[in-house]
Amino acid sequence: MTIYEMLKLPTDSIARSDGIGKKILDNFKRNLFLYFIHHEDISQKYECKPNHFPSLYLTDPPSKDCNIIGETMKSLLTTLILILFCLPMCSPNKKIEACKITWEARSSGTNTSFRGLSVVNKSVVWASGSNGTIARTINGGKTWQTDTIPGATSLDFRDIEAFDENTAIVICAGRPAKIFKTVDGGKNWDEKYSNDSEGIFFNSMAFWDAENGIAVGDPIDGYFMIIITADSGENWIQVPSENISPALPGEANFAASGTCIAIEGRDKVWFGTGGSVARVFYSADRGRSWNVAHTPVISGSASMGIFSLAFYDEKNGIVVGGDYINPTVKVKNAAITKDGGLTWTLIAESVQPNGYRSCVAYLPNTSGRKLLAVGITGTDISFNSGHTWANIDTVGYHSIGFASSDAYGWAVGADGRIAKLIDNQ
Repeated sequence: MTIYEMLKLPTDSIARSDGIGKKILDNFKRNLFLYFIHHEDISQKYECKPNHFPSLYLTDPPSKDCNIIGETMKSLLTTLILILFCLPMCSPNKKIEACKITWEARSSGTNTSFRGLSVVNKSVVWASGSNGTIARTINGGKTWQTDTIPGATSLDFRDIEAFDENTAIVICAGRPAKIFKTVDGGKNWDEKYSNDSEGIFFNSMAFWDAENGIAVGDPIDGYFMIIITADSGENWIQVPSENISPALPGEANFAASGTCIAIEGRDKVWFGTGGSVARVFYSADRGRSWNVAHTPVISGSASMGIFSLAFYDEKNGIVVGGDYINPTVKVKNAAITKDGGLTWTLIAESVQPNGYRSCVAYLPNTSGRKLLAVGITGTDISFNSGHTWANIDTVGYHSIGFASSDAYGWAVGADGRIAKLIDNQ
């Protein structure tokens, strides 16, 4: 097929989902033609005159060098056509199988609600939830061991951090606040922190490495409650309030997925807020001192704000959230940063995640391009670093997680729901 024939292809038949693909292909064809016609560097390098290019489309190119251009154009156009042919199948109105990304449900043996999730590697995954419940697999999810921590069945473990098949740390939301640790695969749990202060409510926890970790909770006396550990969770120290930017009236965290806090590198950390305002607090010294930035994410009531953060590197990150009382509302629910959280840009409403989202995560080994976001109304995917999103599933999940260097993804949710990500793309 000649370039001319390819450019004459009926774009309606190629991009037949909703007209968007046709517009993309038409613009691509037009701009590609103008580029090769008017780009002086290419014309000079290959000694091609503008009047050569019409023949480039109609017949064989007039020279070997121009043939290089012709083949390049053909390759580019062919690639785009294939993309646009497949793109409609990944639209919100198509089945998830067409996108080759699916959640494969696994049996957890319980109907408790899971919100905490820690994926260690392809074999080892831990989850935590209500009624003091902990779940663990050491065979890649083929079987799950589910149990409760003795004396803690009234606690709701909203976050868990695991380091191997034997060692994990869990934190509960609400009062009293407690942190437990196991070093024998969950056979025994030792209490490492307890706080019964009025207003105590921890939301999320994260670790830079096996020794250094941090947990954040709602404000007490006008300042967010932040504790840090430098000895693998054996002891926790509260960060002095004078080192933290004050909270605004009505501002708080959310404990929806254990991911309203994010870490990166050796010492960077961020956490998101909601309620009266949606802001991002950030620290460059492992949480010992803090600054804060405003975001355009929806806020104004106790059910609105930032529910999850993720950073690909120390500069590029994303926040998601919305209004959990109105989970189908798709307004101001995601924003991205390119300067480490100093400023945030709202994602356009037409291409935002499909409603309230409680968790977002970058897929490993995709150079920060591919992300997933989940909530009680389904799963969304982005292939361009979070700039646009498409819904791929309607099953609800609270949290998702990946092993740090492997594309082994898992999701957890209500009613004991646990699922493994199957990505055949």
